[in-house]
Amino acid sequence: MAVATLGYLELRRHHSLIADVGSGSASVDPVLVLVPTLVAGAAALLLLRLLPLTSLLLDAFGRRGRGSYSPWPVGS
Repeated sequence: MAVATLGYLELRRHHSLIADVGSGSASVDPVLVLVPTLVAGAAALLLLRLLPLTSLLLDAFGRRGRGSYSPWPVGS
C-alpha cells in the first residue's frame, strides 16, 4: 500500500507518464506506468483483508434478528 501511495504521489507531481515532452526527446518512465497496477493491486489486497471482518460483522448482525425473512415463499 505504501509503494502504491508513493507512486501515486510521484504521478501527481509529474502530471504525465511521458517525461520531457517539450524538449523533443520524449521518454516513458516505466515506474510511473506501473502505478495504476500497483494501486489496483493494493486496493484488492485491502479489500481481501477486510472481507473476513465484514462477513463476521454481517453474521453477528444476522444472528441478532428474530428469524429469517424472504420476500419469496420458501419451503412448504
